[in-house]
Amino acid sequence: MTRIRWGAIALGAFAGLGLTAIIAVILFAFGVRPSGDAGGAAFVFVQFTGQVAAGWVAGRFATPTEAFHGSMAGLTLYAVTAALTLAAGGTPGIGALAFSAVVAAVLGAAGGVLAGERRR
Repeated sequence: MTRIRWGAIALGAFAGLGLTAIIAVILFAFGVRPSGDAGGAAFVFVQFTGQVAAGWVAGRFATPTEAFHGSMAGLTLYAVTAALTLAAGGTPGIGALAFSAVVAAVLGAAGGVLAGERRR
């Protein structure tokens, strides 16, 4: 049975959130806004980057289950950002929320696998 390392998951999600925030601030400083097509695509890329980073950090601290813990960190980061979006008045549909959760799990797992490969 896999022992869940909550510290690795929390650290990964926190690192992913930090990276996402830093890149978003840089984009805002350059005048990129999420409302346009190009801006929306840029912020989706930022979110994906944060989820991979969350998985990578969690995977570095959770051997030999890097992919599992990376996936959980990606989902945790997604849950935080989805809650912030909803609190800010965003109205994504249930289908978009479910699809985004699956993408977050896959990207987080990919980050975890990358962390495991780096170690080997």
